[in-house]
Amino acid sequence: MRYVSIDIETTGLNPETCQIFEFAAIVDDTKKSNTVPRQSFQCFVVPEDGIIRGEAQGLMMNGQILERIAVRRSEDRFTFPRYLTQKFRQFLLESGFDNEKITVAGKNFAGFDLPFLRLCPGWSETIRIHSRTIDPGSLYFDPLRDTVVPDTKECANRAGLTYNGNHEALGDAAQIIQILRAKWGLL
Repeated sequence: MRYVSIDIETTGLNPETCQIFEFAAIVDDTKKSNTVPRQSFQCFVVPEDGIIRGEAQGLMMNGQILERIAVRRSEDRFTFPRYLTQKFRQFLLESGFDNEKITVAGKNFAGFDLPFLRLCPGWSETIRIHSRTIDPGSLYFDPLRDTVVPDTKECANRAGLTYNGNHEALGDAAQIIQILRAKWGLL
């Protein structure tokens, strides 16, 4: 099965008042070896008016991204919010996804990432996503000892992996793939 691991970094928790800082996606194919290189897409999202809006905690956690946005605006990996959808769509086309719905994997993707992404111009009309997503928390949930679904760090621990914990979208998307492949016996 082919799926896309997606992660975003944001300036806070509320999609109505906060912004996407960084977007990353990696295509994985469970029929291929874990050592086969994967197609990936990453960009830093820069507000067109140059004004960063968010919450103190979100800004603090993503200080390195703020620095990249402030210092390196000319890099190719920077985009305005209005171009994010079309750049991601182009990546999907180049990765062999035509007009089909994609299966997305990500920790809290449906509840956190997707509400932010739906606010990107053209997202809902352009990017077709299956309503069922793959969340590793559900796969690593233990009803005999857990009172909540485990977070990414605990999923990595239960998978026998080292947690990267760096709040960097591309690394986090890659970590989700490794956590899933560990559960499926595909490492």
